[in-house]
Amino acid sequence: MKKVYIFTLSLIAIVSLVGCQNNTKDTIVTKEIMSNETEDDKSVEEKTTKSFEGNELEVGVANRDELRDSVEKQVDNYIQSLNKEYKDLESNITNYDEYTQNTNKIEEYYLTTYYETSKMCINIREYAVCYAETILSSDTSNDDKYDELEEIYDDLYEDACEAIYDEVYDGILDEIYDLFYDGVLEEKSEDIDYKDWFDARSDEYDWWSDARSDVYDEWSDCRKDVYRFWTDMRSDVFKDDIEKAYEEIEEFKADIEKLKK
Repeated sequence: MKKVYIFTLSLIAIVSLVGCQNNTKDTIVTKEIMSNETEDDKSVEEKTTKSFEGNELEVGVANRDELRDSVEKQVDNYIQSLNKEYKDLESNITNYDEYTQNTNKIEEYYLTTYYETSKMCINIREYAVCYAETILSSDTSNDDKYDELEEIYDDLYEDACEAIYDEVYDGILDEIYDLFYDGVLEEKSEDIDYKDWFDARSDEYDWWSDARSDVYDEWSDCRKDVYRFWTDMRSDVFKDDIEKAYEEIEEFKADIEKLKK
């Protein structure tokens, strides 16, 4: 599944979180993940690419309370969007015939789940940069800054990343397995060709397995990166080496830019 998305990710710019220390501007722009008007003859890649054009988040915050609220809003939006599309599939695909008539939408949803998770994980990393810059620029002692950096761990490493794991990896992707592979496609009726049924079930399992594996990889890599950044920042501040802390920020920004490409 990641291979399918190599060119997709290169076509879509993932938004940067800018103006972390500017006046408050917290705007979430959402767009439907999939459109009912999508033409059937378009490839899954084309449809998924087009569906995310303009799905951006722009953030500028004056304090960490506003930054925390912005993180929560974006994570909630990400989960709600995926859940809405899952519920649409659940309500419209209740038997084998409906399943086979909508395989493009199903495959597209799995790709969507991976792509949205990838984008969310990049934004979480960018939020970590915003937290660090906001804390380092505050008029407080280094001892206080050291304590305040704990918010990166609490808000991002724990809360935001755990939401991805609980609600998507261990939530939606478990439910869709029960719905299709272990539900609609579990038993073959007598009027269905065995090979057709077997192929449909095999494809479904492959799509689900790939999506779950890819989502886990994105989540795990994000968590590791945020944790490493948090420990590096705290170590530098503990040593009163604020200059080094800012160097860590610039290095992390560069790493994030590489992920976007």
